[in-house]
Amino acid sequence: MRCVSPPDVPGQVKNLRVVDTADGEVSLAWEEPESDGGSKILSYVVERRDIKRKTWTLSTDRADAPEYCVSGLQRDSKYLFRVCAKNRVGSGPLSATEEAVQAKNKFDVPEAPQNVAVGVVNRYGATLSWEPPLKDGGSEITNYVIELRDRTSVKWEAAMVCAAVDRSATLNDVVENKEYIFRVRAENKAGIGRPSAATNPVKIMDPIDRPSPPLNLNYSDQVQTAVTLTWETPSSTGGSMITGYIIQKSDDGSDKWMRCNARLCQDLHYRVSGLKPGQKYLYRVSAENAAGLSDPAEQLGPLLADDPHVGPHFDLSGFRNGLEVIVPQPLTIRVPITGYPTPLAKWTFGDKELSTADERVSMTTKPTFTELMVSPSVRPDKGTYSLTLENDVCSVSGEVEVNVIACPSAPKDFKVAEVTRHHVHLMWEVPEHDGGSPVTHFQIEKREVSRKTWAKVAAGVLDLEHTITDVVEGKEYLFSVTACNKCGPGEPAYIDEPVNVSSPATIPDPPENLKWRDKSGKSIFLFWEPSKYDGGAPIKGYVVDKCQRGTDKWEPCGEPIPELKMEVTGLIEGQWYAYRIRAFNKLGASRPCRATDEIQAVDAR
Repeated sequence: MRCVSPPDVPGQVKNLRVVDTADGEVSLAWEEPESDGGSKILSYVVERRDIKRKTWTLSTDRADAPEYCVSGLQRDSKYLFRVCAKNRVGSGPLSATEEAVQAKNKFDVPEAPQNVAVGVVNRYGATLSWEPPLKDGGSEITNYVIELRDRTSVKWEAAMVCAAVDRSATLNDVVENKEYIFRVRAENKAGIGRPSAATNPVKIMDPIDRPSPPLNLNYSDQVQTAVTLTWETPSSTGGSMITGYIIQKSDDGSDKWMRCNARLCQDLHYRVSGLKPGQKYLYRVSAENAAGLSDPAEQLGPLLADDPHVGPHFDLSGFRNGLEVIVPQPLTIRVPITGYPTPLAKWTFGDKELSTADERVSMTTKPTFTELMVSPSVRPDKGTYSLTLENDVCSVSGEVEVNVIACPSAPKDFKVAEVTRHHVHLMWEVPEHDGGSPVTHFQIEKREVSRKTWAKVAAGVLDLEHTITDVVEGKEYLFSVTACNKCGPGEPAYIDEPVNVSSPATIPDPPENLKWRDKSGKSIFLFWEPSKYDGGAPIKGYVVDKCQRGTDKWEPCGEPIPELKMEVTGLIEGQWYAYRIRAFNKLGASRPCRATDEIQAVDAR
């Protein structure tokens, strides 16, 4: 009798490889395994994995030949693949590709065509020409696609497809008097490439002529640096709408003309600026339509660039409520002015004319403003400042009220009103001088006698007294108080002698945060935190009290202990108890802490 081995899974497929790629597809091939496991191979299982992910995805488990095209892939992703053979027993071991591949064509779409230009245009259509792209993407160009869009639209439409040998085309499927923009794309096996640069808008119409020159060029509002030119429309538009006007100027005696407007002027007037005062200029204007630029109008000039003489004027509205200056900041009065020629400015303070001979004084006058600066400012600078402007037309005068303010002087009668172990209460009187501005608040600082640095303990104090609680019992402190106004803090006042923060010893504060755990029918474990204040004398220990339900009697649970924990024993099982703690020092016991809720003496379950 011959033994036959039971069938097994197939062996590993051999020579797994990528044979081709396309957009969204990868073609695989492999060789059958050396062993079918004693059972016919039913199919092959193909899996894929995006290299950005950790999990494998089944592509098919029914491949009936040693090749398979995996589709539905992302073109911009890279993939690994693995394959195994499958018989009725199960799947054999997997074979995987070693390098990741992209599911895309081996060639790319062409680049954009070059030098797209519009040639002949008439009412029936337009001729377009172009040059091939610099790179065809690795595949021969098969077609050119011409696209157009209405100037008023953002949507591009395919208008014509041309053969690869063509370099020009005439488009007739257009509407007369509409404006179109054109572009061209190249196509190969990979698809249609990027579009060329778009042409300028082209109006579908018959050729037109240039307009005639503008009429009646004239000027107005001549000043030093500018002049306004006016004109009338040309007698002939050349068959096309006037799109704008170009204005030019020339220095008198020169044959060089310079354009004045960067963009076409749409109006029948233009303000020419940037003139050099005292220079004479000639001016001319040309009209432009779709066909080009007209001959210029008859030139105007020469015209002298100068302002009409105007009397001085100033604007003191910014000083309607006066000027407030903080010592030692500069006292600056800057006044907008007009007038031509630029007026002379004279400043007086009281009966004295101000001069730059005073090293604190500086004065500046420009065509648009005059400025007085006194720096550094002092309190006596407070008062009325007069300004007089004068040129060859007339003179004008005005006044500015100036208030000069400084920081306050030191508060008066600064003293300690009360000292306890928890706080120091300070009092003082308002400063003798408020610096010309009301005191807004006070700020207080402290310094430990043993240290050199001051620390701010209170700011924004509105009263003439303040209690400082941020002190440590037994330490000595110095204190200062400073008055503040809108200028800032003034001179501080100081306490003459160090202040010792102390008070007589007393009983401690109660212990805190009493808690329990590990209860049973006979005992319970209590623990707590020490008193915040020991009363000025060291704590000697703690007394634990308990109170049985139904009585008002608190009984000590034993002798005082120094620790912050205690196991209370001797409880009656089933009874309810409340617990509390007292601290004691040499002066006696503290008030008890807050008692616990009633707790039943039973074993924990």
